[in-house]
Amino acid sequence: MDQGVIESVKESYRRKLLTTLNEEGSKNIIVIDLLKQIKIKDDMYMIAESCLELPESTLVKSWQKIWLSNQIGEEEAVVSTEISPANFLSAFKDLDGCQDVFAEDVEQWLAVDKDLQQETLSDKDIVGAVTDGVQDDNHGDDIVDNTTSLIWME
Repeated sequence: MDQGVIESVKESYRRKLLTTLNEEGSKNIIVIDLLKQIKIKDDMYMIAESCLELPESTLVKSWQKIWLSNQIGEEEAVVSTEISPANFLSAFKDLDGCQDVFAEDVEQWLAVDKDLQQETLSDKDIVGAVTDGVQDDNHGDDIVDNTTSLIWME
């Protein structure tokens, strides 16, 4: 999926999360307690709503970017629905206990996953990571079962 599309969905999700926290925050509850009350199901619904709110033009342009780069080697910029850090900052300021949040903090929060390093693993590496430390204990169980059977036979 195009990074512009993913970024737009993430920004919309973060806006919805802050809106939810602000709505619940009016009840004078600490932000950490509010975050603990949000269930994974609620997060999934917020992400789904963010996907549905994604402008059609952004999706079309992301596909055009792929098609054009395959045809003529050029890339077209995807329309960004970027939300300004100032809007997020004002939403943070409305939360109890978050009045000391600065613009730099918001920018860092919005950019936290932009420079993540990814490691490509081969199938062999994945199988090794999953089975590392796993031992086949079936033989030990057979000995115990056979011993139990012999005791019953006596």
